[in-house]
Amino acid sequence: MALSGIFSTAVSGLSAFTTQLSNISENVANSSTIGYKQLDTNFGSYVTATNTVVQTANGVLASNANKNSVQGALQSSANNTAIAVNGAGFLPVQQPFLQGSNLLFTGATQFTRAGDFSLNNNGYMVNPQGQYLMGAAPVSGATTPSPSFASVAQLGALAPVQLTSTNRVALGQSTSNVNYNINFPANATAGTAQATQIQIYDSLGNPTTIPLNWTLQAAPAQNTWTLGIGTPLPANIAAGAIAITPVTQITFNSDGTLAPTGFVAAPAAGATTAAPGLGSLALAITYTAGTAPGVTSPQSVFLNLGTPASAAVTPGSAFPAGYTPGTGSTQFAGTNLQVRSVSTDGQASGTFQSATIDDQGFVLFGYSNGNQVRQYRLPVFTFPNADALTRTSGSLFTQSSQSGIPQPRWSSEQDAGKIQGGTLEQSNVDISAEFTKLIIAQRSYSANAKVVTTADEVIQEAIGLKR
Repeated sequence: MALSGIFSTAVSGLSAFTTQLSNISENVANSSTIGYKQLDTNFGSYVTATNTVVQTANGVLASNANKNSVQGALQSSANNTAIAVNGAGFLPVQQPFLQGSNLLFTGATQFTRAGDFSLNNNGYMVNPQGQYLMGAAPVSGATTPSPSFASVAQLGALAPVQLTSTNRVALGQSTSNVNYNINFPANATAGTAQATQIQIYDSLGNPTTIPLNWTLQAAPAQNTWTLGIGTPLPANIAAGAIAITPVTQITFNSDGTLAPTGFVAAPAAGATTAAPGLGSLALAITYTAGTAPGVTSPQSVFLNLGTPASAAVTPGSAFPAGYTPGTGSTQFAGTNLQVRSVSTDGQASGTFQSATIDDQGFVLFGYSNGNQVRQYRLPVFTFPNADALTRTSGSLFTQSSQSGIPQPRWSSEQDAGKIQGGTLEQSNVDISAEFTKLIIAQRSYSANAKVVTTADEVIQEAIGLKR
């Protein structure tokens, strides 16, 4: 190698270690950046010519080495909409542009592990870097508790996760079933009504309380109770506006369980019907016109008391072969009617309260009525070679020719990691390792600088030969 080549080789060393020092500096500066991925440096000898006689070396080449597949530590967050992926994969984001007063999403998806998302003033879920979280919108019923989502293998265009004006309110739903588990007192005074009540919701989600009267019949039907509508009725329901079918009497067997008489008939096999079958009484409620505009009337509500026994058994009679006692409501000793449990479907309308992320990647919007609705589902994208992704910032990446095609997955599906809500992934930078590399890079830079000064001295000696 000519003396002049010593300079170029040493300068290539200075340049290479400058690159390493720059990467170390960026890593240290981003050691607390959420989702940041370490940028390492690879070195390679640069040879311009080689044979069995001579090898011409021209120094060293430095190249960046991404550590995108190395996970940072996971830490819980007080932010319910924070997201981390425990394992492989990236969250899809887009950075829209403003056209007038509208945000336009171009479909150019980028990928990140920076999951510190929160709802902005327009209801979009955005992280501090200005990246908008993208998800799969439900295929059906954005206001239903469990809307369906497309297969991730058929995932189409993603939509920005947003709390829109529509989903800021959960619509009310009418009551169809009231499950009522009661013990009817066997020692009650015959002919004296015992009062209970149920609360139902109309089709707009307005709550309405219906008073009920249960009366034990006198002999010879000691095990028979009649159901009537009590008072006072709510203002939107007139007297006589509640019909009970098929009859108003229920009977208990001598073992204290429901007898199979006086209830809604079981639906035929394979039939589609709202009737839950044996053990239910049907209430048809007609609302007074003008008191609740827009409410569906009449409203059918099934009062489900339990599952009756397999046969009716009169007092003093033997139980037939294969007899199965009923479950649910009973008639046992006592003088006062006791409501053991009551549950009602339907709901009042509610306003948005909070957003959370579950471990299946569902974005759940919670409402003041206690309802939670799956409004979006977040896919996780994996890559055959995640370390080859193009870095557009420390925590934002795009597909490259070496990374391979992004593969959509649901949380924990195949090679994808598990989505964890209320959690953040910290930077994967190891400060102690960076400072160790910093010392080595500094020494190596100084050594290359010394080679330059030494080469200069050698050239000066060569020039002095003429003297």
